[in-house]
Amino acid sequence: MLADEAGIISDTYTYDAFGNLIDITGSTENSFLYTGEQFDFNTGFYYLRARYMNPNTGTFITMDPYQGSLFDPVSLHKYLYANANPIMYSDPTGYYSLGEMSIAMNIQTALDDLYNVHISAMISGLTSMTYTILKGGGAEEVLKSFTNGYATGLVFTGFGKLALVSQTVKLVMAISALGSIGAGYYQAWKDYQAGDKEAAVFLAVLSSFGAIGWARQYGGDVVDFVGSKLEAAGNNAGVGELYHSANPKFVDVMMKDGFNTNIPSAHLAFKNNRFGRGVYLGDSPATVLAERSGGTVLRVQADLGKNLNIVNRGVIGGSDYTMTQAIARGARKHGYDSISFLSKAAQEQGFTGINTMIFDPKRAVIKGVLQ
Repeated sequence: MLADEAGIISDTYTYDAFGNLIDITGSTENSFLYTGEQFDFNTGFYYLRARYMNPNTGTFITMDPYQGSLFDPVSLHKYLYANANPIMYSDPTGYYSLGEMSIAMNIQTALDDLYNVHISAMISGLTSMTYTILKGGGAEEVLKSFTNGYATGLVFTGFGKLALVSQTVKLVMAISALGSIGAGYYQAWKDYQAGDKEAAVFLAVLSSFGAIGWARQYGGDVVDFVGSKLEAAGNNAGVGELYHSANPKFVDVMMKDGFNTNIPSAHLAFKNNRFGRGVYLGDSPATVLAERSGGTVLRVQADLGKNLNIVNRGVIGGSDYTMTQAIARGARKHGYDSISFLSKAAQEQGFTGINTMIFDPKRAVIKGVLQ
């Protein structure tokens, strides 16, 4: 399908499995057809960078330079497009299918992760071993310390990978790492008191490097977490009446269906005073009319839920769409249901107004048109 700048579909295309055009509606001049690739109307072939593909035969017109693998028989065919399975794969390069590329990248990423985990565990093991040597440990103790250090490194690095996708795991890792650093300083002090000065200095320096690394890796997240919890205290704003300035063209539909969650494009969402799936409201009719003059003012019963109130921080970014979206994403990520902030449009008209964005449209129920 093709859509115009307003998000309205202007052309549709129907293909068979290999990209032969079966049906078309609309008259827009366009050469990017099947899988978004460029079609040469003179030759009837698709341009796929390294080679051209003939949709009539479902094959490339020149040979694949890759010799293929005996362990993957389909790769031995020199002309196949997308492994002769275009329903599952596409071939944007003319060399290999998108599915094969994805698998190869996933394997490479997994191997890189394993290598990094191994290196981190080795460093942990060698560090533990060095400390034991400085403490005067024997061969058996040195070997045991290396083994224990390596295992500890594996566990911590493995959980570190999980921390990339889980804020809870990341917080647990931050607390555990901070505890280890504190224990390191304490042990260094005990070693110094016992006369093991070399071991004490080694452990103190190591703990200091650990503290620097902790601050770089976890410091910002911990500060954000604590700050969000403090700011969220008492911030459940409950249910109240707010207002929305609607495009008059949409009022009848909105009164019937409520706030639409399936606006087809960002452009149309912005025209309807919406930001993605969120609902944009104001604390007074004057505020929403300052944001959208000439709109029809709707009364809205709004359940703000957990509200991030940043009114006291002044005007942020004005009515900039991108900035508002970024703020909304950040608040939603930290578990908020809505955000409230000062209206720049109201400020420019000489009064103080507050805008509120509710992320889930189901929390905003239209009660009627303001008379």
